Amino acid sequence: VVSMARLAQRRFRRRGRGHPAAGAEVLLLQHVADGLALDEAEAAALAALRRSPAQEETLLRRHHAVIEALRAGRPTAEADFALHLAIAEATNNPRFVEFLTMMGPAIIPRLALQDGAASDSEAYIARIHAEHGQIVEAIANGDAEAAREAMRHHLRSSQARYRALQRRMPDNT
Repeated sequence: VVSMARLAQRRFRRRGRGHPAAGAEVLLLQHVADGLALDEAEAAALAALRRSPAQEETLLRRHHAVIEALRAGRPTAEADFALHLAIAEATNNPRFVEFLTMMGPAIIPRLALQDGAASDSEAYIARIHAEHGQIVEAIANGDAEAAREAMRHHLRSSQARYRALQRRMPDNT
């Protein structure tokens, strides 16, 4: 997973924002997402058990920052990544933070696959915001299993979005 993550990160940085990904890049990001699903689901569960009150406040602020960015007409992908990073930080395990930091915002499909604003439609962001809300609520309630399942649902939904995009792309090798 780490080697795929590094490759995806290099391709994202080399290509830059605003350039659509080729089918092979979409497949690579899907593979990275498969690996992230395990790590982020466990991170959400650990965050539910280990978060401090200050970390819980940070989670809530970062969750709301996504919608605030949308309402202000700004791209939301970086705020989305900041929320995922806050979940990793709330595990109080530096390895989760190191992994997400290494990956960077490339884990957010709308930033890695196209320009950050292109898929910031209100309906799209509302769906992701609802998924994030379930994760944040479970963490705030200290419910590790619900946090794990909410993150799994969110990541499975993201993977389905990757696959749908891959099917629509002409170069899907």
